[in-house]
Amino acid sequence: MIEDLLRHCLPGSWVERLDFSTLERLNASHVSEAMQLREGDLVWRLRRKGSGALVYVLIELQSEVQRFMALRFQVYEGLFYQQLLKQGKVAARGRLPLAIPIVFYNGEDRWRAPQELAELIEVSEGAETLSVPRFRYWLVDGRSAESLADRGNLVALLFRLERSRGREEMFEVLEDLAQALPKMSEGGLRRAFLVWLDRVYFPGRPEIGIPPSVGLEEFQSMLADRIQEWRQEDFERGKLEGRREGQAETILRLLERRFGPLDVATRARVRSGDAERILVWTERLLSAQRLDDVFAP
Repeated sequence: MIEDLLRHCLPGSWVERLDFSTLERLNASHVSEAMQLREGDLVWRLRRKGSGALVYVLIELQSEVQRFMALRFQVYEGLFYQQLLKQGKVAARGRLPLAIPIVFYNGEDRWRAPQELAELIEVSEGAETLSVPRFRYWLVDGRSAESLADRGNLVALLFRLERSRGREEMFEVLEDLAQALPKMSEGGLRRAFLVWLDRVYFPGRPEIGIPPSVGLEEFQSMLADRIQEWRQEDFERGKLEGRREGQAETILRLLERRFGPLDVATRARVRSGDAERILVWTERLLSAQRLDDVFAP
C-alpha cells in the first residue's frame, strides 16, 4: 500500500530509485513526545538503491481541510529531525536524511489549503529578496482517485471503494481489487482488506458478514449472489412503490371530483401516505360528507 502511495504521489522517475523491499513502519518511540503523535500519523522508512541512504516518509491522514497544514507539517518534520539527532541517528558532520511529507486526504470538501509554506507568509513590498521558508508537502486527494488510470493501484482502489455510492459500482471496484491484491504470498494484506470491508465498509450488515475462513475471491462470489438478491428486492420494492403512487393519484382525482380543487398540503399528504392509509382514505371517501371526514383520525 505504501509503495503504491509513493508511486502515485512522487513525481518523475525518482521513485524508481527507492528499494521498496526495505520498507518498514516505525513506532511512536521514533517520534518526539512533543509531537503528540496521533493514530492517523504514520512514519515509514526505506533505503535508496545503490547508496543505501535512508529515506523517511511522514504521512498525515486528514478528513478535514486544514489551511495551515504546511506550517503544521513543517513543525512536525522539524521535531522529527530533532528526534533523529537526539537518538544519534545522524552523524555529527553528516546531513539529515530525506523526509517526504505526504497528506493523505479523504474528506468531502475540496482541498484548498496551500501546499507551499511560502503561500501562507505575507511578504512586504521590497522584502522579496529576504529569505522566505521553503517547505512543501505532497497531497494525495481521495476526491481525485478516478484520475489514477492504473486499475491495479491499491491506494486508488481503496479510495474508489470508500466513495462508491451504488452496489454495482462497489462490486466493480471489488472485482478490480481481487485482481490487484497479491496472492497468497501476501496474505496479510488481503486479510486486512477483508477485515476493513467487514468492520468499516459493511458495519451492522450481518447479511454481508465475512467469515474468517473466506478469501477475497470467495467473498466476491458471495457478494455477487447478494447483489442479485438486492436487484430482485429493488425490483419488487419498485413495483410496490409504483402501485402506491398510482393509488395516490387515483384518490386525488376522486377527492377533487367530490370536493373541488385541493390545496397543496392535502395533495402532499395523500402522496406521502403509505398503501394502507390510502386504502382507508379511499373507503371513507364513499361515505364522507366533507373533506375532513376522509382524513379524520
